[in-house]
Amino acid sequence: MLASNTSPVLPCRSIQSELDLFEVELFDCLNIKQNNIRNIILPTIKSGGKRIRPALVFLSAYSTGSHPEKHQRYAVVVELIHTASLFHDDVIDEAKHRRGNKSVNQTFGNQLAVLAGDYLYSKAIDLMSAESLAIRNSLNKTVLTMTEGEIVQSANRHNVKATPDLYMRVIEKKTAILMELSCCLGASAHDQPKYVEALKDYGKNLGIAYQLLDDLLDWYAEEKKLGKDNFQDLKEGRVTLPAILLLKNLKGRDKQKFTDLIEADSLEMTIDMQKYYRQLLIDFRIDSKIRRMANQFSQKAIESIKNLPKTDALEELKSIPQFLMNRIG
Repeated sequence: MLASNTSPVLPCRSIQSELDLFEVELFDCLNIKQNNIRNIILPTIKSGGKRIRPALVFLSAYSTGSHPEKHQRYAVVVELIHTASLFHDDVIDEAKHRRGNKSVNQTFGNQLAVLAGDYLYSKAIDLMSAESLAIRNSLNKTVLTMTEGEIVQSANRHNVKATPDLYMRVIEKKTAILMELSCCLGASAHDQPKYVEALKDYGKNLGIAYQLLDDLLDWYAEEKKLGKDNFQDLKEGRVTLPAILLLKNLKGRDKQKFTDLIEADSLEMTIDMQKYYRQLLIDFRIDSKIRRMANQFSQKAIESIKNLPKTDALEELKSIPQFLMNRIG
């Protein structure tokens, strides 16, 4: 069964057959005999997503001239890790929705959501058990770093003293590191370390650009497009860059009001409040600043792979940053 993926389609025609096979491999991997486990995990898998991390595995492989069959396994592994992190994040954040549906923790409770995430992490590690020590170390380092990022982020919920440096450290650990691993695994069969390092740099910078835009999108996009509530970060106490920069620009009573919003344990934002704070981002040119930052990291990603062999895969890697920029208009 293939995923019902309603997310925008990545510009990856050269690997479409690999992505189609990936969906089959992913479901085969999760062909679990225990119905209770399968019923918890499969709805999120079926809801799709952009599949950007598996795409990075395949594009990195083809851009270095590598075509080993194990790249399907690598693609499944990074998607399992990503999905596991979503399950855990939603428990920590008390999220109600994920990809347009009720989150696993809302449907099955926190305990089963955490255990389902643990199962997916364990499954990913098991799939890599026969790989080289270097590959396994890369996987372990990634999961460890992602966990560190979640701890730092959770420890700074509702923190009105959060800084841009702290924010950047979190997104490098939580988001960029998994995209870096995706590119690393894809390029791992190549015998030229400079290509592997180039693609790792690409993945890291792309991941930073992705998260910058995603956190800005949280303030702007329609809820149907997001697949979750607007202003979810603020509601869940995550102080992302839009909030950090806005707080820095506000003065007096306006600053205190926004401080109170960030520190609130429970937050409901009316439509008028949402419009008001969106307009403030425009008035203080915060939205344009974040877009510029995302574009800078996008350009760094493209620059890092300029010396790779000229292939269709390389051109598609270069097109992904613009695809991400177009998500926010």
